[in-house]
Amino acid sequence: MKAKLEVAANILFVTTILAVIAIVGKDHVFSSPSGASSQLRVGDIMAPLEGHSWDGQGETLVLAFQNSCEYCKASIPFYRRLVDLQERATVSTRMLALFSDPGSVVSDLLEKQQWRVDSHHSVNLSELGVQETPALVLIDRNGRVLYIWRGRLSPQEETHLVEMLKAMAAKAPLVPLPPA
Repeated sequence: MKAKLEVAANILFVTTILAVIAIVGKDHVFSSPSGASSQLRVGDIMAPLEGHSWDGQGETLVLAFQNSCEYCKASIPFYRRLVDLQERATVSTRMLALFSDPGSVVSDLLEKQQWRVDSHHSVNLSELGVQETPALVLIDRNGRVLYIWRGRLSPQEETHLVEMLKAMAAKAPLVPLPPA
C-alpha cells in the first residue's frame, strides 16, 4: 500500500511540474521573437523610414501593399482615385506606399498599373507593425497613427476615407466612421 501511495505521489508531483512548465513556457514559446513588432494601433508612433521623416510634414496616408495579395490588387483603382484627388488638390495628404516586395517588383507594378505615389519603399511591413495587407494608415505630422483601415475597404469605407481626407485639406474636424 505504501509503495502505491509513493507512486501516486510521484505521478502527482511530475504532473504538477509538467503543468507549471506548460503554463509558464507557453507564453515564452508562442510569443513573438525578441524585437518583433506587434500590431500597429491607433495612437502608436509609426517608426520612421530611412530617407523619410514625419516631422512637420503634414498628414501622410501610408498604403501597405503586397504584390501577391489579391485584395491589394483589387484595391488599386481606389488607390489611384486617392492619388488623383491629391493631384487635383482636393486632398492635401501625402501618399506613401510601403511594399513587402523587392524594389524591382514594386517599380514594375507601379508602372504597369499606372499608379503614382509621392514616395514608395520596399520594407518589412511586420517590423512597422503592419501584419496584414492591404492596410491604410493615416499618420499625423508627428508620426502618430490617427486611423487604420485593414483589408479591402467597402464602398462606404472608401467614401468615408475620401471625405475625411477632404475635411483634413479644408482643416475641418474629422468625423468618425458610422457603425456598419
